[in-house]
Amino acid sequence: MDFLKTLIISIFMLTTLNLPANADTELWNAVDVRIPLQKENIWLPSRFDTFTVSQLAPRFDGGLGILRFSLGPQWDFTPGFSLGLLGDIIYVGIPGGKSTQEYRFNIEPVFRGKFMPELKWIDRTRIEYRYFPTRSNWRVRNLLRLNWTGFSEAWIPYLANEVFIEYPQGFNQNRSILGVRHVFDRSLQMDMGYMQRWRKGNDNTWTADHILMLFLFFAPPDYAKDVHGGE
Repeated sequence: MDFLKTLIISIFMLTTLNLPANADTELWNAVDVRIPLQKENIWLPSRFDTFTVSQLAPRFDGGLGILRFSLGPQWDFTPGFSLGLLGDIIYVGIPGGKSTQEYRFNIEPVFRGKFMPELKWIDRTRIEYRYFPTRSNWRVRNLLRLNWTGFSEAWIPYLANEVFIEYPQGFNQNRSILGVRHVFDRSLQMDMGYMQRWRKGNDNTWTADHILMLFLFFAPPDYAKDVHGGE
């Protein structure tokens, strides 16, 4: 428990560090809900997922940068593999400009396994078609997450990294996350984490942002195992 207290304190201290002039601080809040459908037929969706996230930052007018609502069916083919088809509706704030909307269609394969009984891994790839009022493009994201249950089943430290490759810009974003998951019970979990995000601007310069994350996950017990987290 002392380790977990130290980890949580470290996350909050990192968000108060002096940042470079072009860096930003953000607060992300999210709620993930998994609704069971059926388990008998492997070819029919196993569940229906909904996800809502807000991204708050001083650089946006009113503080709200992103508000995203995502929903869609998920197929749990095996304990180690699932596939999701998700649609997103997104409010996008523009610093110093007029807000806009984004719509996404996502194909999301997720693989799960473990290196040892206490160390589990989750690998999620997300293939996104992104539509804006003035343009559209494709993007591929890959998230790798490690969960360590050796200290406690109720407090689970985790590390994660996600890379973004966007067409035609190429590699233009990376997110590294350190955090802890608290399992209140089998149907309610919470992630608290610190993220350092590197994003590439139109002038090819990189900006490093500090982000505090607080995510809640709701699911019936049989559908709550190995929630991958992430945005």
